[in-house]
Amino acid sequence: MTTPINTLWTVLVSNIPLRQWTNISELYNIVQSNFTSFTAYDIAPVSAYNNEPTWHRNLRNALQNKKKTGEILYDENAGYRIDKPYVWRMIKEAVNTLEGQLSYSQIKEFILSNWNDVNPETITAQIIVLSVNHNSRTHYPENHKARLTNENSPYDLLYNVGRGQVETYNPAQHGIWEVFETENQTFSIRLFDSFVPTKIFTPTDIIWFKNVTNSTNGEAYLSLADNPFVIHFPNKHKTNVLSPTIGELILIYQKVNGVPAFTHLVTPINNELIEDDIRTNFKFGRRVRYIAKKEIDNFIPVASTLWKDINLAGITQGNACIDILMKVYHSFLSKCTTPAR
Repeated sequence: MTTPINTLWTVLVSNIPLRQWTNISELYNIVQSNFTSFTAYDIAPVSAYNNEPTWHRNLRNALQNKKKTGEILYDENAGYRIDKPYVWRMIKEAVNTLEGQLSYSQIKEFILSNWNDVNPETITAQIIVLSVNHNSRTHYPENHKARLTNENSPYDLLYNVGRGQVETYNPAQHGIWEVFETENQTFSIRLFDSFVPTKIFTPTDIIWFKNVTNSTNGEAYLSLADNPFVIHFPNKHKTNVLSPTIGELILIYQKVNGVPAFTHLVTPINNELIEDDIRTNFKFGRRVRYIAKKEIDNFIPVASTLWKDINLAGITQGNACIDILMKVYHSFLSKCTTPAR
């Protein structure tokens, strides 16, 4: 799957120098320097007769579209220029120029002195959109997709330090925040670094049982540092991927270097079906958060639990199956030292 051209455009418009002509080669460098999520399809040649990366062609398609709408200027000689950027980019220009803690009024003054016909109310709204810890930011469509604020989104620019006061957001200083989908299918924010589940889980919350495997690594998902992460399903179980609901627990069973083990308790964080064409047999996935997790060197052998006499071979074949897991719940949590994140 190639990166959407709108994503390439957002990366470009977030970083292109304003009010100066920039040639196409420099635009390629800007995108490549500020985007780290190219897929195998992005970097594959356009064709057997054209070795340039596919994303180059897709970026040019984005530029063609934006030329027609007037969002970028073209000099007919492979040069591009933006004189009046989106308001969120104006705000970025303001905070990069003025530095330090800034009031909304200072940002507006900078913008209105550099660009004409900008609505001050739009500036206020976009400051809220860009502020990682502003509770109202999820009222806007830019923040209607689950993400962490350390993922280089151009919309995670500011940190609210007081009423009408912001500074440049720094994850190391301000922590990692999360835009997440609630059980009511609305969006909210929370400080991810200090996230604690809002409910106390009980055995009845363990609704699902899923087998995972990675014969190449000898384990699956244990070496991942990310949380949330995407858990994958075989193609034949596509219709089951969205069956577990947000807040329901899935117990992960796998063989770690050949030893049957319980390794994770996870729960979905949204209702998005993720597709990845690079995975031939496991194209479909679900973004989940682990509530409890073991490490590769201290997983829980099934033989040490009350499930030791149950034959789990082939029970799910990668599917998420409904099951009653009260016994294993106590065994897992009593031995699991990794807290929810």
